[in-house]
Amino acid sequence: MFLLQIPTPERTKMKETLRRLWLDDDGQDLVEYGLLVSLVSVGLILAMGALKGGISTAFSQAVSAL
Repeated sequence: MFLLQIPTPERTKMKETLRRLWLDDDGQDLVEYGLLVSLVSVGLILAMGALKGGISTAFSQAVSAL
């Protein structure tokens, strides 16, 4: 048989804590900025990999010009 769910101070406190955590969005901005920085980093790494031949040629020409 199921016992009745009698509200106790511990259960009430736990429910209030969970409700507050669910509604709290203070750290959300930080996570979004972290995801944005990681996405930009991956894009830059891929771009540098695709352009490495051109970058190497440009530096070689600059060194030979000096």
